[in-house]
This record gives sequence, C-alpha cells and structure tokens, in this order.
Amino acid sequence: MKILIAHLLITISMSYAQNLNTELENTTYKIRSNKNVTSHFIEEVQNRNTPNHAKHFENLASQWGIQQVSKYDKPKKSFNATFKSEKGQIAVTYDKNGKLIAAEEEFRNIALPDHIIRSIYRKHKGWIVTETIYSVSYNIKKPLKILYEVQLKKGNQKKNIKLDTGTKYKSI
Repeated sequence: MKILIAHLLITISMSYAQNLNTELENTTYKIRSNKNVTSHFIEEVQNRNTPNHAKHFENLASQWGIQQVSKYDKPKKSFNATFKSEKGQIAVTYDKNGKLIAAEEEFRNIALPDHIIRSIYRKHKGWIVTETIYSVSYNIKKPLKILYEVQLKKGNQKKNIKLDTGTKYKSI
C-alpha cells in the first residue's frame, strides 16, 4: 500500500446522521491505496493524456467514499463530496457503499496534451493558447464525456474551440 497525500480541508463537517454532503479543499488529507485495486471510475477517466492535476483528484475521489464508509456507520443512501483546488474541482456522488458512481470535473489552465497543442497550432497558425478548461462528466450508467475548451488569441482577436478526447474540434 502507498499513502497518497492530497491537498484538502474539510470545510463542511461530515454528518452521517443527517446529510452526507461534504466539501474539501486546500490542506493535507491522507489516503491509503492498494496499487492492485483500480476502480471502474479510474479505468474510464484516466489515460496518458489526463492532466496530472486531474489525476491527483480523481485518484483521491475514487477511494475517499469507501474510506468514509469504513470509518463510520454505513449510510442509508448515496452521498456527495466536492474536492477543490486553485485550478478547479471535482464533485462526486457515492453509493451507500462508498463506490463512486458519478463525477463532474472542471479544471482551468491545465497543460494540454502535446498532440492537441500540435493540432491546434497546425490549424490555427499565428494564434496562441490563452486559457484552457478540462472537463469530465462521468456517470456509471452513461457514456463518459471528456472535453477540452481552449481560448485562442491573435492580436486583438479571440476565439474559443472545443476538443473532445479524440482531438476532433470545432470553433465556438
């Protein structure tokens, strides 16, 4: 097992008798992980192009619910948590066993994968990337959606493009 240190702070305390919603941000939270156990969520959302910042929070979120259920009485229904950083957040829903069943992520100003940057600069000569948004919509019962939103600038002109994980994109 290894210990993963995440930067989090519980800002709303957990209340298992009432509401299991919580929000976490910006301090240290320790997670014990078993390298041999990979959640369905991680298998779906992570690949070689996933930004490291997002991976960090996805790994944390994938295990946090199960740890909470093992520490306290098992809840009677699903519960939510939001993990925040200076770059964005991941809001997740866990089933009553602590298994992650849905997640919405949005992280701003993350580094784009090399093949996406090359594709953008090939098709938009003279433009520079000024902002990026990486978003993921995961639900165990629905198809995964991963999207990059990129703002480009050339002189006084700006334009926005959206790119799916297959690097197909369109200007918006």
